Formats: sequence, structure tokens, C-alpha cells
Amino acid sequence: MDKKVAISYVHDKAEEYLFERLGASVSLFGQMMSFRGRLKEEVNILFDEIIHKINQEVDMLLGLKRVNKDLVSLGKGKVIYVAGPYSHEDKHIKEDRFVELTKVSASLAKEGIVNFSPITQSHEQAKYMGLEGTWEEWKEFDLVMIDKCDEIWVSTLDGWTKSVGVRAEIEYAISKGKKVRFLNLEGEEITHVE
Repeated sequence: MDKKVAISYVHDKAEEYLFERLGASVSLFGQMMSFRGRLKEEVNILFDEIIHKINQEVDMLLGLKRVNKDLVSLGKGKVIYVAGPYSHEDKHIKEDRFVELTKVSASLAKEGIVNFSPITQSHEQAKYMGLEGTWEEWKEFDLVMIDKCDEIWVSTLDGWTKSVGVRAEIEYAISKGKKVRFLNLEGEEITHVE
């Protein structure tokens, strides 16, 4: 083999090897960029969830509403069942409802009103039990608690009139002769409900 042919052969092989390596590098680079994009999306979703949770905690710490004093006098010496909507396909709305109903329960407790909020009680439990937190899953527990309570107070959060659970709780309480009251978001009793 003469020198020119040998150099040409080595040059061709080197070029072939370089293109193979370059192709593999480009492919690897593409995979890395795709992974980087997916990772960035996941981090953004996680960040949004963390910010949402922090905002809820701040709201919980700062957001206890003052319960109307007339309502406080109606609740003294009684055990109150706090009803409100919960189920929703948007997990953030479910979480917000949990926070709002827990604020209602905490506000009542702060005023010395003994109360039971099924959403406050079961929201975290449902996660550990692998449940969705539907009315059907908690119905048995909730009806027993309504039996134990003197009155049912319904928090009129958005969606309460469409809630299967709230409607069932109201109907059950009425069938047992329990007083049903409705609260607005300012902690006042609503006497006219449509």
C-alpha cells in the first residue's frame, strides 16, 4: 500500500469515526435537552404546589375569622357538626375547601364552641388510607357524628348547593330532628337560604 492510499484510508476511517461519535453526541445532547425540559416542567409543577401549600398555611395562620357573637351564643353548650363541600376534580379546590372548613372549625373552637368538622378530620386520613375523600367513603362515619352532635352548621362555600354530601348531611340531620344553620364566609348565620 502506498503512502497516499494509506493516508486516504486513515483519513476516511477517522472521518467515519468522527461522524459516528458526533452523531452519538448529538443524539445524547438531544436526549439531555429533552430530559432537561421534562425536569424543568416537573420542578415548576412542584414549585407551584409548594407555593400553594405555603399560601394555605399562611392563610390558616392569619385567616381565622371572627365568629359573629350571636352565633357564638347559639353554639355555647352544644356540639356542632360543621358541614361544607369538599369533593372536586381539581385537587387545589379540594385543598382550599379543606383549609376554609378547617378555619371555620378553628374559629368556632377559639370561641369555645365544641365542634366536629368531618373534612378537617378526614382530609389527611384519606391520603393515608388511599381514599378519594368522597361522601360514599365517609358516609357511615359522618352520619354517626351527626347523631352525636346537637346541630349541623353548613358553611356556604362555593359549591355547597351542588354537594351530594352536604345535601345528604342536611337531609339526615333534619330527619333526626337536628337544627340546621347556614353560615356565610364572614362567620354570620344566614337565615334565608335559596
